[in-house]
Amino acid sequence: MWLFGDSDLIPSYSKIVHDLNEMEVAMKCDRIKVFEKFLGHFLDRNDLDLVVKQISIYSPSSKLVYTSTDSIFNGIKGNYKETDVPEPMNYYAKSKFDGELQALKLFNNSMVLRTNIYGFHLPKSNSLAEWAINNLKKNAIISGFNDVHFNPVYTKQFAEVLFKLVTLNFSGILNVASNNFISKYAFLQEIAKMFYFDPEIIQACSINESKFKAIRPNNTTLNTDFLSETLGNVPDFFDGMYQFRLDYNNAFNK
Repeated sequence: MWLFGDSDLIPSYSKIVHDLNEMEVAMKCDRIKVFEKFLGHFLDRNDLDLVVKQISIYSPSSKLVYTSTDSIFNGIKGNYKETDVPEPMNYYAKSKFDGELQALKLFNNSMVLRTNIYGFHLPKSNSLAEWAINNLKKNAIISGFNDVHFNPVYTKQFAEVLFKLVTLNFSGILNVASNNFISKYAFLQEIAKMFYFDPEIIQACSINESKFKAIRPNNTTLNTDFLSETLGNVPDFFDGMYQFRLDYNNAFNK
């Protein structure tokens, strides 16, 4: 979650609000500051709700950008529009949808972005793409669900879209996804091909064969018509994969 606004308008009358100073990240433009907060890293859920409520009172002109997920839908039909009714199927999805409702309730000009991103961490972590690359380097056989579909967007593409939306002062709900519906299995194959690994060592499997405790939706593809209407274009999946490879290699193969 990001907050765009003037931190000078927020009184530091409590430690929670004072800690907002620790959340400043990279972007400054005149009196606009950007804050980033991930649930659980610094504040618990109740404290975070309190911070957001305090900001909405003392700095009502601030813009709240809430990053949500495609997983808020039940995954039955796919190609979900912003106007489709969410039906979260597990705790994670429900907590994200609750966050959407809070964001829209507390800030009149809030922005809720539903998405599914991929990329890498510094230092390395174990996201889906990173997990695939690490195993494919070892020539290890991995599996991907051929009955789970999404249209993921590379993190850099997401950031570019976010910048444009803030510049336009967009508010409301928007799907931010790529132009390509793809299964998790096919996604892993594309990573293999992009990084010059053998895609044949990736096996197709069904999510029904998994041992996940939480129910997960099968088709969370997001309709991007409104995104195209708003910005004039939609992030291209293969452009994102190519940029991902360049950035990954620049970061780790120096």
